Order: sequence, then structure tokens, then C-alpha cells
Amino acid sequence: MCLGTTFPAWQALAIKELASVAGVQITLLIVDQNALGSTRSSIKSEARSLRSRLTSAVSDRTLFRRLCGRLARFIQNCIFLRGFSLFRWYCRRRIARMPCEQPVDLSHLLGSVRMLGCRTEFRGRFSQHFSPADVNAIKTYDLDLILRFGFGIIRGEILGASRYGVWSYHHDDHLRYRGGPPGFWEIYYGETWNGAMLQRLTERLDDGIVIHKDYFPTLLSSYARNLNQLYMGSAKWPALACKALLDNLQGVFQKMEPSDAPIYKTPNDRQMLWYLAKSVWHDLQRHYRDLFGERPGFTESWALGIIRQPVHQLLTWNVPVDVQWLEPPDGRFFADAFVLKRAEIFYIFFEDFSYELQRGRIGLIETEDWLKFSDPRIVLEAPYHLSYPYMLEHEGHFYCVPEQYESREVVLYEAERFPDHWVSRTALIRDFAGIDPTLLRHDGRWWLFLTNQDNGPQDNLYLFYADGILGPWHAHPKNPVDRSPGKMRPAGRPFVMDGCLFRPTQNCSTTYGGSIIINRITVLSPSEFQERPLLTELGPKVSWPYPEGLHNLCSFGNVTLIDAKRRLAVKSDPREVLFSKARSMRRQISR
Repeated sequence: MCLGTTFPAWQALAIKELASVAGVQITLLIVDQNALGSTRSSIKSEARSLRSRLTSAVSDRTLFRRLCGRLARFIQNCIFLRGFSLFRWYCRRRIARMPCEQPVDLSHLLGSVRMLGCRTEFRGRFSQHFSPADVNAIKTYDLDLILRFGFGIIRGEILGASRYGVWSYHHDDHLRYRGGPPGFWEIYYGETWNGAMLQRLTERLDDGIVIHKDYFPTLLSSYARNLNQLYMGSAKWPALACKALLDNLQGVFQKMEPSDAPIYKTPNDRQMLWYLAKSVWHDLQRHYRDLFGERPGFTESWALGIIRQPVHQLLTWNVPVDVQWLEPPDGRFFADAFVLKRAEIFYIFFEDFSYELQRGRIGLIETEDWLKFSDPRIVLEAPYHLSYPYMLEHEGHFYCVPEQYESREVVLYEAERFPDHWVSRTALIRDFAGIDPTLLRHDGRWWLFLTNQDNGPQDNLYLFYADGILGPWHAHPKNPVDRSPGKMRPAGRPFVMDGCLFRPTQNCSTTYGGSIIINRITVLSPSEFQERPLLTELGPKVSWPYPEGLHNLCSFGNVTLIDAKRRLAVKSDPREVLFSKARSMRRQISR
């Protein structure tokens, strides 16, 4: 639902993301004739030449009267301030200039898509209803869903005109704020988080069936920047939901959360003055923090997260995730968690990286109930970097295959005295800089998945197999068996679900350890290998204290361990910050 083929940038991004999903086709543009203010034939006016439109406008005798009327109203408003609105003034001055609102022409993408102009009937003050003829015309296209970027508060038969209904955004937490304007009242009342959701519309205002809901940190010093963050950050949600539907994942449409939140309206001038005063105060605080506080650095810090849900529940769409974090002490980070159990005690092995030593060691934390945890301690270290301690138990023996690519060997360690004393048992592969070696037994054979530091550690998957865990190990004849830029590196322990074998991998296409892709292995033999990624990905949440990446997944019964990262902060240099702000101010003035 739209006004044509030109969209604000955030809506254009949402449409581009949708169009890029394999299996998604944009079939119809439902054009809002009420907003265009003309008949269906006006859709074709976009193709008319500029000269033709100007000639038509000049020949229209009502044009002069309209211009005179607007000029009179403008003078009246300027002199008597009638009809003046601080909020509208702010939107024209600030929001219209934000990146999210810049117009983007998608005629190259949507030029061949059929257009259907619809004029709605208002029932009551705000509710728009489509005519039965328009609804029937839309139904003939057999649509799976309709994404609303046009029209207002729509109700009636149109809500059931597609298989999965009409999808619409609400850029607030609907349990606290209904109505609008989006993202404003959270700032006005000083909320820490600003909710946003993609919903399937129902007859009740801003109280539909939730498809995706998330939270963003509220930018208290600027409504324009806060709105830009909400719009751009939520643009990809329709594409993600369609991927979930294509993967037949459960829970795409969540249970309704009826809301009795008050319905807010456009702020009046008194409220806008109060907002502007608050905005100036928050701006002063922000500048002070920039000068004398901390700024994001370029060093990453990782922490372990415990989710009390089995991994298969995390693969359902948009499942709520509660995480308990095991945070590292200063000067270290924790990553790559794997679990073993012995005598009712759970042993969490992980990479314990020291910034001072600039290398990782294998650490251990113990727990009996996933509520109380022992202090971390080091159980395996070497003169080179160790990480990704892949753990397994086989025939009463405990084994560890850590990443140690600097030694150019993939080594199998065995616990001589579990869990603290490990010795090298054998080198599974020599003269190979293996990254994140992942070992599993499947269909009577042992398989080893890893990437090669010398041949793109994120881009190429290598596979080895053996009859016994000690070898001899044979390279797969098709090595590297799979290739994909930034998406091949193992990301934790494979698992079986509904009789199918799944392998998690890192998505490093935009940043190292950005998210986790789940691949279904369809063919695994000494001569062939095939896997197919699920369309959905597991990524970090913006509300987490570690929101920048997610790159390891280990399931153990009803508990799943993850790790996530954030950027470290370093002390600001006031002189450097002042120069930077001065340069930014000069650029704004020059515009």
C-alpha cells in the first residue's frame, strides 16, 4: 500500500530487502487515491511529460484562486499565529532532512508491477474502509500479505484480503503508547527504551498480532535522530518475517497482547516547548560526555550468555530470549563456550582471552544448577593462541579439540585428570592452519569441519573424515567442500532436530561474528557434501549489554550457551572532540 513508486528511504530499504529474498515477488501496488486527490487515472499521470502537466495546471482556472487562498492563509498565520504548530515546524526543519525521509525512486524495481488505485470511505472520524469492488479486485491477485505504507487507519474486509493479512509498523511500545507521533512520547517522558513492532493489523488501533517486536535505546537529545533510528533499524523486519514463513518456522505470528495504553496525539505547542527545553538539556549532557567521558573504541569484548531453552526453540521465529550473562573481569573476555557434564556438575569450557598477553587460553566455570557459578580458572594454555575448545565425551574419555592455528596443527587433547589436566593425545591434521575445528560422529564415521586460515578463514569450508576418533583422517576429495564469502566458519556444536543434522556457522559478511546462520546438512559422505542455510539467522538484540555480534552456539539439553560482543570504550580526548565538532558545525553551515 503506497502512493506510487517513490518512497521515503526507510520504506524503500524495506522493499529492497523484501525483493532480495528468494521466493518473494512483489505483485501489486495498492495506491492511495485519497492522498493523491484524484481519480484512478491519476496513476498514469506520472508518465505524462512535465510540459503537459504545466500546461494543464496553467489552463486550470481554479489554480489562481487556490494560490491566492494559500497566500492569504500564510499571511494570516504569520501575523496572528493562527494554525501555527511547533511540531509541524520541527518536522519540516529537522525530520524532513533526516536520511530516513529522503525520497527514493523505485521505478526501476517496481516499474513493471501492476498498480491498482483505491479510494476509501471514511466511517467515523478516522477509520478508512475499502469498497467491496476494490477488495474483490485485490483478492484476485491471491496475495500472501499486504505491507501498508499508504492509507491511514484501515478497517473492514481489506484486513482479510490476503493470506497473512495486512502488515503495518508501529514505532512505539504498544503496551505503553498507542496513537502517535511515533517515537516522540518516549523522549517526552524520558523512557530508556523505545519499542517498535511489525504487526498484522486487526480492528483495534495499534493492537494487532505481533510479528516482530524489538527495542532501541531512546535518543533523548533529538527526536529526529531517534525517529531515524527507529525507521532504519526496523526496515528489514518484513524481509526477515518472510524468510521465517518460507522456512516454515513456528511462531511467526505471536499471541495478541491486548493493550489498554492511552492513545496519544500530536503534541501541542506547550508540550513542544517543554520537549525542546529537555532536548537542549540532554544535548548539553551529550556534549559533556563527548568531551570528558568515554567513546566507543575499536577493541571487542565478548561475554558468555546462558539461555534456559533448548536450541530448537530458538529456531522458532522471534521467540523471546532471556539471557543470563557471565561477564569477564577487566582485561579479559570470554567466548566460544562448550559444555560437558559429569556427576551432576556442568563444566563450561571457553576461550579466556587476555588483553595483556594478547592471546587466548582455555578457561573453565562450573555449575550445578545454572544459577550459581564457580570463579573462572585456566585449565589449558600454550605459548600460542588457544580458542574454540570443542568438547566431547566418547567411550568414557573426555576430549578437547581447540583452535590453535598458529601451531599449524589440529590437535586432540584428552583429559588425564578431568577437568583440570589435559594432555596432547595426537595431531589429527598436520601442516594445516585450522580455524574452529568442529568434530562429530555421524552415520558410523567421524567428521571434522573447519576453515583454513591460509585460504579465507570465513570463506571456505574444509571437511575431513575417519573411521575412529584417533584417525587416520582423510581429506575430503572436494575440499574446500563449500564456499561463501564470510559465511563458512563454524559457530558451535552441530545438532540433530527432527532427524536432520544442522550446522551453525558465523555470518562475518558485515562484521566478524555478526550473527549465526543455521545450515541443514543434506548430503554427507566421503565423496559428496551439501548443505542448505535456513533463511533465518540468530543475531544479537539491541537491548543486550553485548549488542554488536553473536558467533557461537552450544546446546546442552534444555540449556543453550551463546557468546556476544560489544565495543570497548576508551577515554575521550577533549581537544580532538572539539576539533571534530567544529568540523561538523562548518559542514552544516556550508549546507
